[in-house]
Amino acid sequence: MKRLLLALILSGGLCAATQAQTATPATTAKASKKATGLTKSGKPDMRLKANKEAAKAQAQAPVAPAPVAPAPAPKAKAAVAKKTAPAPVVAPRPAVAQKAPSADQTIGTDAKGRTLYRGPRGGTYYINKNGHKEYVKQ
Repeated sequence: MKRLLLALILSGGLCAATQAQTATPATTAKASKKATGLTKSGKPDMRLKANKEAAKAQAQAPVAPAPVAPAPAPKAKAAVAKKTAPAPVVAPRPAVAQKAPSADQTIGTDAKGRTLYRGPRGGTYYINKNGHKEYVKQ
């Protein structure tokens, strides 16, 4: 009895698996989008030949100019001067000012024309273009 029941269960499972493999797949989203020829936004997909040809034909077709309506007559109003905002004044950015340290002693200049200073511990330095101290090897 157990063998018969086991055989029925196994045969039913095999039939279902075979049937699932041979079933026809449903239409995919890609296939349906290709059939419509539209992108996600609803515009024609220009990768398709039919859409390219339709766009060329539409571009080559003569376009009738839109009728121009006559301009309405201006109403008589008192002349009002329009105020215009003054243009913003943009000041040039000042260069970094080289400050001479007040407590440090000026020694002289080096070969490149930079002013050399002697620090409180005896180190020699100059002020670079960014305003920072650059120490010189002795």
